[in-house]
Amino acid sequence: LAMGLLFMGGGKLGLSNSPSSIAALICAFFPKFPTHSSDNRYHLQALRHLYVLAVEPRVLVPRCSETGRIVKCALNLQYADTPQYRGIQLEMAAPILLPSLSLLNSVAVSDTGFWCTV
Repeated sequence: LAMGLLFMGGGKLGLSNSPSSIAALICAFFPKFPTHSSDNRYHLQALRHLYVLAVEPRVLVPRCSETGRIVKCALNLQYADTPQYRGIQLEMAAPILLPSLSLLNSVAVSDTGFWCTV
């Protein structure tokens, strides 16, 4: 189960941290597990698949507009201010799996070989 969540969508997807997503995860991973595959006394089969509601795509893959090939470029991630930290900027190389989108203010291309895009 843990390996399946770690490599969801071939590593292109992540779990959201919104309240509705957390509720779906609690319902999907109910602590009373069935004893065999047809045991539906405590946990209905449909509830086991609710984890899908918490999945969101997060991979950022830059492509060349002329050839359509995947390119490697530098990105600048600007995090939103929170009480714990303020004004954090990270330089990363894409393709990248982004953090939760609610934590970010902006994502900008900062590579010298490409136009600066925010």
